[in-house]
Amino acid sequence: IEWAPNKRYQSREIKLMEKILPYAYKVSFGNEAMLRYEQSILTYDFRHKSFVSPDPSPSDKLYYRSRVKRKTIVLTFLGAFHGNRKPDKLFKAIEILSQKGYDCCLKIYDENRLGASCPNFVSYVGRTNDVRQALLDSDILVDVEGCDSVPVFISSKLKDYLCCCRPILAILVKDGPSYNLVNNLLTVSICSDNEEIIADRIIEIYKKEYSETMYKERIPVIEQFNPINIAKRIIDEISK
Repeated sequence: IEWAPNKRYQSREIKLMEKILPYAYKVSFGNEAMLRYEQSILTYDFRHKSFVSPDPSPSDKLYYRSRVKRKTIVLTFLGAFHGNRKPDKLFKAIEILSQKGYDCCLKIYDENRLGASCPNFVSYVGRTNDVRQALLDSDILVDVEGCDSVPVFISSKLKDYLCCCRPILAILVKDGPSYNLVNNLLTVSICSDNEEIIADRIIEIYKKEYSETMYKERIPVIEQFNPINIAKRIIDEISK
């Protein structure tokens, strides 16, 4: 409902799916949480013909370059802040670090859609065609999840980040699909949307040494989103 709060629109979409789904031989969803949520708002039971088919990752391999030691901590957010995905607590966390004497820079690869004035440590740098270079030029990759009451999305930028051998700060809703995807990874630091906690995690990540070998823990996760593996699962489902 956070993405479509208009009740009339919700009702129209639900009625439409109640008509369409009985005719489908198969129904696919990006993840299990999405499937469960859709079933909870529909009367027609489609679980017996449903399966999970995630969106693919942009790469099926890790890529690495040694991190350059510098005075400024460069944080990167790949994408847009809009709707209930807000940067307020992240901005406050960086302000806290500035007051403690840390020099931080947050690069946001999008336009300023919110139109709000930004602190001087924030740069909206627009879109880029060279995502790998943008991520490798960073010290920490930041993901901020929208505060949905029932989280059903896996962040597409998180899939971008996982392929890049840089530490990730993931501000996620606990037990949501994104959280469950990366919860056991040592190269991903998960925290709640709280400025003090975010500030502490940024320093913790920045001071930690990450070797290329450490990022190999991400390979099984990346393989879940390999287009070849996804296509094989779809073919297997159609063949049943």
